[in-house]
Amino acid sequence: MPLTERCNLARTYTSLIGYGAIRLRQAALLAITGIVFCLALASEQGPGIGEGRSAETTSSQKVTQYGFVGSRSCVPCHQKIYDTFVKSRMGRSMTRVTPGLLANLATYGSLYDEKLNQHFEVFARAGKLFQSEYATEVGGKETFRETHEIQWIIGSGSNGFGGLTTNGAYLFQGPLSFYSKVGAWALSPGYEFGNYGFNRPILAGCVTCHSGQAMTAAGGNGRFEDPPFQELAIGCENCHGPGQQHVREMTGKGTGRTAHTSIVNPARLSPALADNICMFCHQTGDVRVLKPNKDYRDFRPGEPLDDTLSIFLVPPKRESPPPSDHVEHYYSMILSKCYRSSKRGLSCTTCHDPHVQPSGTEAPGYFAGKCASCHTDKSCKLPLSVRQQQKPPNDCAGCHMAKRDVGVILHSSVTSHRIMSLRHTANSWTRRRNIAGATWHYWNSWGIRSRKMHWCKLLWGEELCSMTKHRKPPSTCGAP
Repeated sequence: MPLTERCNLARTYTSLIGYGAIRLRQAALLAITGIVFCLALASEQGPGIGEGRSAETTSSQKVTQYGFVGSRSCVPCHQKIYDTFVKSRMGRSMTRVTPGLLANLATYGSLYDEKLNQHFEVFARAGKLFQSEYATEVGGKETFRETHEIQWIIGSGSNGFGGLTTNGAYLFQGPLSFYSKVGAWALSPGYEFGNYGFNRPILAGCVTCHSGQAMTAAGGNGRFEDPPFQELAIGCENCHGPGQQHVREMTGKGTGRTAHTSIVNPARLSPALADNICMFCHQTGDVRVLKPNKDYRDFRPGEPLDDTLSIFLVPPKRESPPPSDHVEHYYSMILSKCYRSSKRGLSCTTCHDPHVQPSGTEAPGYFAGKCASCHTDKSCKLPLSVRQQQKPPNDCAGCHMAKRDVGVILHSSVTSHRIMSLRHTANSWTRRRNIAGATWHYWNSWGIRSRKMHWCKLLWGEELCSMTKHRKPPSTCGAP
């Protein structure tokens, strides 16, 4: 497809990709500047991270200025929704370190980096969390040690979490992060490329999507107002917009009863505007550029994201989607057959309820139910009896949206939103082999020989079927 057509396609799909010579030149120049986004750990539900609703208190002047009142103001009318949301990934995206929190965290770790010839350590003392960086002589005597208190935990724990510290009005990332997959502390994302120590500033483009209301200072490179957060974890107003006017009207203190228009309900927006809310944090593209005189706090749900922020991306073909799934959820989704067949009716909230986070054991059945709203058991090429032998059984997302490793963050994985058929899922080799083994067992139990092999080759390819034929299928498939 010619580049001009591809750019037109991207603009049609996302409403964000700039088209035309001027914007393409701007995108190229901005890409050359080497703008790099900070890469925080993906926040998913996991052990050890508590609720992050302890909002940092702010003056009434700031609340009035921005119109934000905090998620707790929603509780009198939306108690049930609030209770489920604060247990979700987003609802626990950021937490202040407290003695109670430390009781549930792995609070000690140490490592030595040969390349840097330095030691790193994390430890708890007197109800506080600290990280240290130090070096030693040949005899073991320390030549220097720098230690800082970690005041906030960022990330909810499935892939891991990191720590933030302060130095005056500036916030910095701690050099160590906890990775849940290996159950250990290791260098924070990006630290494998250089020794940032405690000098890596927390930038607005990053912390805005990992917190409720981050009070970044204008023009500050990691500088924040006092206090630095109006609300710690992601909250109601991140998706519904400032709630001050809505609360006043619902409590009878407003000038009129326009409650339904004074707050944004994404369900009442067009699919494009509703998805713009999600794209603000779940779509990076090649480069993200703020509009002139705009900052990240200027985006309001219900308004076009392109009024505040432009996302530039040269659209790949369906045969060569973005190589990484890290924060590429929306664009991967619109490349899928599901999205194209829905005539753009498929949106983020078709499958995701932002207020509810199914547990790990509930998720396969929960999302299979979402697939069943459009598909039937006969839609899948695998017989139901084969799918039931999988662990977990009949897991639509596990096959078609398999988790893939995040190349830029160690020991981490995210769900691919490409929604591919298994024969096109390059990174699901092990799972495909397991399913092929189950398929082999299924056909063999019926005494079907040549038909079985023909069907297996057609679905899986000759190499995979040959491997299954000459090697004993995994026991998880129920094969002998």
